[in-house]
Amino acid sequence: MYSNHPREAAGGSALTKSLDGCALVCAGTATFFATPPTYSGTVQRVIDFSIRHYGQWNGLEDLISVSWWLLIAVALFFSGRLIFSALFMMLASRFFSRFL
Repeated sequence: MYSNHPREAAGGSALTKSLDGCALVCAGTATFFATPPTYSGTVQRVIDFSIRHYGQWNGLEDLISVSWWLLIAVALFFSGRLIFSALFMMLASRFFSRFL
């Protein structure tokens, strides 16, 4: 149940921690560059949808636009982290299986 290796017990090997760090950096960078165009291309549709289905309220557009921006940023970051992590793990396993 418990590993005898202190590095694995502390949360994984140095390789997996490095790959996770690279995935975080790449996901953050992708989120930084992809959030503004995604937000500006979809926010008006989301506001129109909300007003059509939930009615016109005072300040609703501001709340919707901030919430939509936050939702897009979080979704892009975590999906990017998943994609980059899987990609880096696949490339590392392929590299090490071929050369070691």
